[in-house]
Amino acid sequence: MEIYKSFSRRFFSYVASYSVVLVMFTLVLIVLLGTIIYKSIIRILLDNEIPQFASILTTITSACLNVIAICILSYFYSWIAVKLTDFENHRLDSEYESALTFKMYLFQFANFYGSIFYIGFIKGR
Repeated sequence: MEIYKSFSRRFFSYVASYSVVLVMFTLVLIVLLGTIIYKSIIRILLDNEIPQFASILTTITSACLNVIAICILSYFYSWIAVKLTDFENHRLDSEYESALTFKMYLFQFANFYGSIFYIGFIKGR
């Protein structure tokens, strides 16, 4: 027997789920911004100590931190996307798969391509 959920209850679950997706999307942008701020601060600090290696050290360490953040956020969001889609309680498997795919696409796009957009549009100026 199928579990009945009223329209208002389904609407609440969708709003709650996509609100969490929006928060996670914002978290990706905050992590990217944090990496940029880290790189700027470390560059300033290392310019006084070892100016010949400051640029390469800040680039390498910020890139490593960014990769670690991308991997951690990807793992965490894969888990949370499944939980959110389960919470929505879709009637059909095809609806469930579509909702999960959409959530994963949004996050993976922001997570993996945020750094590239930063390099292309902000740093490239």
